[in-house]
Amino acid sequence: ILSHPAIAEAAAFAMPDERLGENVALAAVLRPGLHATELEIRQYAAARLSPSKVPERIVFLDQIPTGPTGKIQRKTLAAKLGVKPIGPVRSQFVSPRTSDEQALAGLWAHVLGLDTPISVEDRFMDLGGDSLQAVTMFAELDRVLGRKLPVATLIELPTIAALADALSRDNVLTPQMALAPIQTRGDRPPLFCLPGMHGNVFTFYPLSRSLGENQPLYGLQLPQIEGVDPSARNIEQLAARFVKEIRSVQPTGPYQLAGYSYGGYIAYEIAQQLLRAGESISVLAMFDVRGPACNRSETLYWRMRRHISALTSGSARDRFDYLAGMFLRRFRPDPIPAHMAEHIPDVEEQSVEAVAAYDVEKYPGGMVIFRAKTPPTNPRERVADPKMGWGKVVSNLNIHWVPGSHGTMLGAGNASVIASELVKYLAVTS
Repeated sequence: ILSHPAIAEAAAFAMPDERLGENVALAAVLRPGLHATELEIRQYAAARLSPSKVPERIVFLDQIPTGPTGKIQRKTLAAKLGVKPIGPVRSQFVSPRTSDEQALAGLWAHVLGLDTPISVEDRFMDLGGDSLQAVTMFAELDRVLGRKLPVATLIELPTIAALADALSRDNVLTPQMALAPIQTRGDRPPLFCLPGMHGNVFTFYPLSRSLGENQPLYGLQLPQIEGVDPSARNIEQLAARFVKEIRSVQPTGPYQLAGYSYGGYIAYEIAQQLLRAGESISVLAMFDVRGPACNRSETLYWRMRRHISALTSGSARDRFDYLAGMFLRRFRPDPIPAHMAEHIPDVEEQSVEAVAAYDVEKYPGGMVIFRAKTPPTNPRERVADPKMGWGKVVSNLNIHWVPGSHGTMLGAGNASVIASELVKYLAVTS
């Protein structure tokens, strides 16, 4: 496996397997600037190793954990990384059979940058798809097939075959889906997660896998990602909407909430609204969320940085579309044309302004914060405060530093480290 051009370091180790007792897993570190997916490496190994030696799971890390002596302790890696089986490398390739399957296969290949055939039984995330690519794929789906579907659809229908089957039937899926059941099995109280301003519920897919099949996890899709309910542009309104969604699954507390980046503020307000309603919160977790002490001067900075970038890069047509789009957004009540909308950073600007306008009241409970070890490249975005700006509004704070940057901390390998700490706070039984 070390002969793969993207792999810098690797260590094989045993992980528990209900069927076999033990199976092979691999911890891997990628070379700087190179990319590889779990499925790609497994298939690369399958072409070079006997079936019994092909890793069932591959976890990508910034650094492979070592023991006190500096050596890799393979016997404890599975527990330390929270690694569990996800299923074998596919044994049968299934070609697209219908026009919808053919169209979807083409879209997936284009969005994922793949030049090899895709089986209709392949899962989007196993092919290396992430949250932003999922958004792009559904935008292309709307453009090519004229079907507007929520990104969360891929949670329940993760393959081309399943998605094409749903597309062939009317009124099966609606674009108003806000609550995404990422994992519904298990008897533990559910964990409700809010993604960041650019992300969607797919952000929490690796975390859910790492927490295991006994931990239900629901994602709450931000409406601005789906292009739904554009009036819900402030923290309080979004939180009120999500409280209703949460209570449709879990009518009474105690509740377990988590938020990543911008979504942390919505999770915070959801907790406040539930407390005011007489409910209790057992877990409020933040994934690299800058507290209110860090955000007072952000709105003007981000707006200026965004406009300067848009007006000094790209082609002349790109700059014209950006200016025209700004004009239309301000003076025209109708929806902005799709080809211009992609040049208008509505989501980021609205989200930053929503946080700046949000009145952060003191929270009487505890909060656990997971901070990314790798600092932002932009010095202005770095936070020196060890409490990450939350100290004045939350007195009971637990801080955990985890591998990765703000953008990669919830990826497959790093999410397993978060899961190993988060599980200590989550309730064991309902």
